[in-house]
Amino acid sequence: MKMEEQIDSLEENWPEAIAPHTAFAATVQRLASLIHERSRHVLKAFELTFTEFDVLAALRTLPHGTILTPSALYDALLISSGGLTKTLKSLEGRGLIERPQANEDARQRPIALTDAGRRLMEEILPKMQAMDKALLQDAFASDDDCMAEAELMRRIVMSVESSLQRRL
Repeated sequence: MKMEEQIDSLEENWPEAIAPHTAFAATVQRLASLIHERSRHVLKAFELTFTEFDVLAALRTLPHGTILTPSALYDALLISSGGLTKTLKSLEGRGLIERPQANEDARQRPIALTDAGRRLMEEILPKMQAMDKALLQDAFASDDDCMAEAELMRRIVMSVESSLQRRL
């Protein structure tokens, strides 16, 4: 169901469900869902899942040669340990990451992006950027407007993260 249809249905059948913060959260969730779905189509061509892409992207944002612990990835990606383990095995099997032995505990083996993983991410990036632009370009009058909205969303996310951190 399209967003406009959802809003019309809410207004007609459950108007008390419409509140500013809930409407904002629902809109962000819908946008994320639409972007995620299109991203999956791009990633399918590279035989990657969205979770695999997230892991590779997290590693690609680090300086070349940096290694992460699995727990650092859990925190960065909000993924379960079981899900991460399966993803890491898949990526390692494809030669996109390496996991040098640190000690006897395989759960603590560090994770590093390989040169093949780096090249793959650099091949995917322009395709993801083109997809993002195709989806979003009509929503903004200019690239500057898009960047201004991105900065606003970044501040909102940082505020939510800070709020959640204070509650822990």
